[in-house]
Amino acid sequence: MFKMPRNATVSAAALSEICVLEHKDLASLLADYPEAGLKIARAARKRLQNVRYPLSEAFALGLASNPHNVVVHQNCCTDLKAKDQRILNLFMEFMSHQLKNTPLSSKSTTDDKKFLGIPTFRPDGKFVKSWEIVIFWCITVSIFTETWVFFFAHNLETTGFYHSHWGLFYVVISVLIDIVAVIDIFINLRTEVMKKDGYLSDFTSIFNTYWQSRNLHFDVLAIFPLDLLTFLYTGELHWRNLTYFRLNRLLWLRKVYLYFKKREKDLENNIFVQRTAKCVFLLILSLHLCSGFLYITGCTDHRCNEKSWATDVGLSKYQSNFDHYMVSTYWTATTMTNIGYGDILPGTMAESMVAAVVGLIGLFIFNYIISQIYATLAGKNASRVLFQNFLSSVNIFMRRQKLSVSLRKRIIDYLSLLWSRYQGEAYPGGPFLLYDLPKELQQIVLMKERGRFLSKVPFFELAGPDFIQDIASVSVMYYFPRGEIIQYSDTVTRELFCIVRGTCQILTDNLSDIVALYGEGMYFGEAGFLYGKPALMTVRAKTHCEILSIDFEKMKSVLQQYPNMKRQIEILQTKSDYYNDIMDAVEGMMSSKHTTLEGEDVSHRKKDVFAYTGRRYAKKSKCYIEDFENFPIYAGAEEETVQERLSKLSKTRMITKEPGTYVEHMEQFFCTSCPSAFLMRNY
Repeated sequence: MFKMPRNATVSAAALSEICVLEHKDLASLLADYPEAGLKIARAARKRLQNVRYPLSEAFALGLASNPHNVVVHQNCCTDLKAKDQRILNLFMEFMSHQLKNTPLSSKSTTDDKKFLGIPTFRPDGKFVKSWEIVIFWCITVSIFTETWVFFFAHNLETTGFYHSHWGLFYVVISVLIDIVAVIDIFINLRTEVMKKDGYLSDFTSIFNTYWQSRNLHFDVLAIFPLDLLTFLYTGELHWRNLTYFRLNRLLWLRKVYLYFKKREKDLENNIFVQRTAKCVFLLILSLHLCSGFLYITGCTDHRCNEKSWATDVGLSKYQSNFDHYMVSTYWTATTMTNIGYGDILPGTMAESMVAAVVGLIGLFIFNYIISQIYATLAGKNASRVLFQNFLSSVNIFMRRQKLSVSLRKRIIDYLSLLWSRYQGEAYPGGPFLLYDLPKELQQIVLMKERGRFLSKVPFFELAGPDFIQDIASVSVMYYFPRGEIIQYSDTVTRELFCIVRGTCQILTDNLSDIVALYGEGMYFGEAGFLYGKPALMTVRAKTHCEILSIDFEKMKSVLQQYPNMKRQIEILQTKSDYYNDIMDAVEGMMSSKHTTLEGEDVSHRKKDVFAYTGRRYAKKSKCYIEDFENFPIYAGAEEETVQERLSKLSKTRMITKEPGTYVEHMEQFFCTSCPSAFLMRNY
């Protein structure tokens, strides 16, 4: 309601939804409701004048919180009226008194609390993320190991698994993975839970969340020691039953699924990499399990069936378990991919049914993988496809308007540069790329990007950081390709240009000579920005340039909030000495290459006649110039001839090459009629 500085810094302690009402929006609304506007203004002023009592009641009722730090910008409040200054001082006195009498708040629930000597861990912390990777690989090894032993090591005719060191190795690996799984349960019980009110670190909240998500049930059942029942058996039965009782580890498949799901939702991860990893895991797991089912149909109990596919292939007890596994995997791969070489055939009805099911599983698996890859690549290239459609429309428009090749090249080069910077998501003068961020965060980002360049402008040097931050918010970043004209002399514009990156050339009025170079941190356009005078020099981008532009009309709204800076700019505008100094500097720079008639006014050096008189090439500035009487227009650099430039543009897909043969006509028709076939193409 009043132009007074904020007296407190407010931070979101938890997930917050904030409704923001700006002063200008309220003012435009109250224009239609003048009576309501008067009531609101009186209530606000009464609240400020009686600041002691309303705020004290609000604190007592819990309707307002006491700030723990008070921030006042002295450069903003020095120009307040005497009455407003007195109200502000009264308010600050009351707040400091309240702050002294307020006890320190108790520790929040987000503070680390120890339970059984174990601290809590943040779910987005480095330790938890690293531990998730470790437990993923452990349970993956366990799933593949347990299923392999169940399918391929139960046949007693296969040699050596139970009577060699491999059996001991299997037991050791299984015990170690079980220990890691138990540790994982304790870590889950000490991992904080994200709620809308913040992170909950107390044991009760963590346990309830772990229980309600069913993750605790699956984790406990997966490591439940059913394998202790195998000690009821002796000999070979003990080892065979061990593989059966450990199949509860397959419950970890749910944990694997949740792991990939969480990785895909994490915006910091590459979605293409995560989906590719998931598809590869699914393919290998399905191949592994299906090979086991095909093998167990032909090799059950103590020996392989004489009429089974395993006997026909020549599998025997003298071959290792790994040889049996490789042969079964080979048959599974040929069945899932529908290749079917015919060297392995099912021998019984059960084997035929299982082989048919495996073929159907392979069909669904490969369709799912292809759909995942297609969806990922299509989403990745969606913005590129939209931008290329836009370029296609621009090319059609330029051809219909019969624009010259050089002008078409300049337009396409500029649009291509915008794509390389914004990927089609924003454009200069439009919404900020991060416009969805809160205003304070936007200002910090813009200040980091533009603040140091704006502070180098002489008439902004004495300004405070708040003013520079607000100026950065109204500035616009433009990108210019190499060789593009940024500003013509004698054009009237109220913009100040700061060079953020790149190098610019200062050209003579006829564009024939280069008189100077401007680099990073330098600026131009002061004459038009401050005085509304025509530009004094022509500026061209020598390299790809990033130019920060400040429009004086937009800056007026900022100056209203900073009276001191407004007076400083107004005083500078009333002095002609500064403008004369600018004129002298430009004339001195041009004197070695360009002279003017004595007494001729700079703003009227060119005639207002725009008849086209021809095209010429300037050797020193290395560019083509199209003359309209005394008004030269930049027409492109020397780099290639017209035909070479047209060929180059056609290769970069920006300007379509005109078809010359029957084959080229057919290719153009196919590409324009069926564009969806090329959506996956990596341009």
